[in-house]
Amino acid sequence: MELTQEEITELTQAMKTATAAPSAARQVREYDFTRPDKLSKVHLRVLQSLLSGLERHWSVSLSTVLKSESVVKLGNLEQAKFGAYVESQSQDCVAVGLDVEPFSGISIISIPLDLAVLIVDRLAGGIGKLGKGQRTLTPVDRSILKRLINKLAVDLSRVWRSLTDVSIKVLDVHDSVESLEFNSNEMFLITRFNWYISSTDYKVDLVIPGSSFDSVRGLITPERLLSAKSKEEDNYTAGATKMLDPVSINVSVELGKARVSMRDVVEIGVGDVIRLDRSVDNLLEIKVQDKTKFYGRPGMVGNQIAIQITERAQDAPQTAVEQETPEQDVDFGG
Repeated sequence: MELTQEEITELTQAMKTATAAPSAARQVREYDFTRPDKLSKVHLRVLQSLLSGLERHWSVSLSTVLKSESVVKLGNLEQAKFGAYVESQSQDCVAVGLDVEPFSGISIISIPLDLAVLIVDRLAGGIGKLGKGQRTLTPVDRSILKRLINKLAVDLSRVWRSLTDVSIKVLDVHDSVESLEFNSNEMFLITRFNWYISSTDYKVDLVIPGSSFDSVRGLITPERLLSAKSKEEDNYTAGATKMLDPVSINVSVELGKARVSMRDVVEIGVGDVIRLDRSVDNLLEIKVQDKTKFYGRPGMVGNQIAIQITERAQDAPQTAVEQETPEQDVDFGG
């Protein structure tokens, strides 16, 4: 079919319009062909804030399971190829696989072998003593170690809930990170935690394939995390308030103090007046469970005596009440 000159001109003009500069409203993300799974700095900051929640959860879980004070602190968070990560290992470690849905790929928790042996011994009823010369875990040891990892996986899923719901299944325990069949050029997110157990600092890594974030990359935003944390704090406050509702405590107001001689005490009778250590302008102490928490002024509400709180105890000036109570005279009637 032959085109007329008019048709050729129209087609050329249409092609020029189609190849015009893209709209400013259309955002183009730069693609890194050498590291296609690399996360942006914004993603990393959000994930660091998210995973910092494991400090509290894992500290409690470890202390409960091991029956020993344990503290977990978030260390550094970085991206690296799996081959480079393996080469950076300076100690023998065991690797526990994690299947995290809906993420793709297998994540791992890398635990120093010495720590794994200590945990197994503690869970088996021992005192957490390292086995002499033990460099591998037995099938029974692996089963015992998985009990702890299952609990830590629950904590991990609870933390991820701030961005998206996940389901985590604990897989096999491997003798080393090197034994895992991952592509050495595949990008991983490596999050290092410091586990302080029995006065020793152990380095534990949470290793997640970069491709795992493809399905949730759009959810890893500061706004979503902030909203989720705010909702979590509101739920915590509501829960704590509900627990405190049935609890009653004693609140008392102290008008003042007086030191009198034993002779005056013996002679005190109805109608006598004891002068207190405060003037009418002094604030009164408001005590909660016998501890001064507030200061206030007395008054009336309806036909009941009441007190208006004016300031907190820690904010009150030293002159709010006298620090020492001098001996007072007793005005005896008659």
